[in-house]
Amino acid sequence: MLVVRSPVPGRGRRPGAAAGGGLTAAPGTLDTSTTRTTNPEGSMAGKAERGAARSRTDAVRNQRLLVEAAGRAFARSGLQVSVSTVVDEVGLGKGTAFRCFRTKEDLVAAVVAARLSELAAEAAPPAGGESPEAALLRFLERYVGLLVADRGVAEALGDQVRAHPEIRTAMTAVVEAVDAVVGPAREAGRLRAGVTAVDVVVLAGAVAGTARQLGALGPDAWRRYLRVVVDGLRSGAGLPGDGPAGDELPGPAPTAADLDTAMRSAR
Repeated sequence: MLVVRSPVPGRGRRPGAAAGGGLTAAPGTLDTSTTRTTNPEGSMAGKAERGAARSRTDAVRNQRLLVEAAGRAFARSGLQVSVSTVVDEVGLGKGTAFRCFRTKEDLVAAVVAARLSELAAEAAPPAGGESPEAALLRFLERYVGLLVADRGVAEALGDQVRAHPEIRTAMTAVVEAVDAVVGPAREAGRLRAGVTAVDVVVLAGAVAGTARQLGALGPDAWRRYLRVVVDGLRSGAGLPGDGPAGDELPGPAPTAADLDTAMRSAR
């Protein structure tokens, strides 16, 4: 009589073999039976993100190079300098330049706004024993000196490009910084009661315009006229015979909003 024995589980199989022909990991070993998969979408997304970061870094670098080169060129020769000249100096393609700045006006605005931002940062309130008058004179000398030395900034602030939002925002910051100097000087009784920061900024522009017309007199001729203006801002500078109200200025004092409106109307 033939006796058929039932197979004992696990007997006769290759080590690691499972029922049905599959492989199982031996105890204490890494299961390699599962096919390793990668996430192609995640990998591509990571590459795309890194590429975008590099592009942003390149764009910031290119903008900085263009603004610096344009600033030097405009300061020397005015706004007549072409974008091609600036691009050639930097060594970038013209297409790259127009990806950074859509129009030449945008490039000019970036240059002027950068100069005005530096000016606003320097117009700090009096510190360390500096008198309000000294701080005001320091700002005025810096501002007029900028307008006299930098032909591009002077032309931009006297041209319709001054209506560009970036320039107007930067000019508002300058007025606010000047007010931080003018306010204490006025409260201390060192300035005429009606003098405002806008008055100071407008007068500085007028002195710079005079200096450009009198350039043949020498590069520092403007300092003479600036000092006359500063003297006229001081308390007690009213004309003889004006009486107690001699320090009062005619007409309402313009505000920062008035100056912004005037800049917008340049178009």
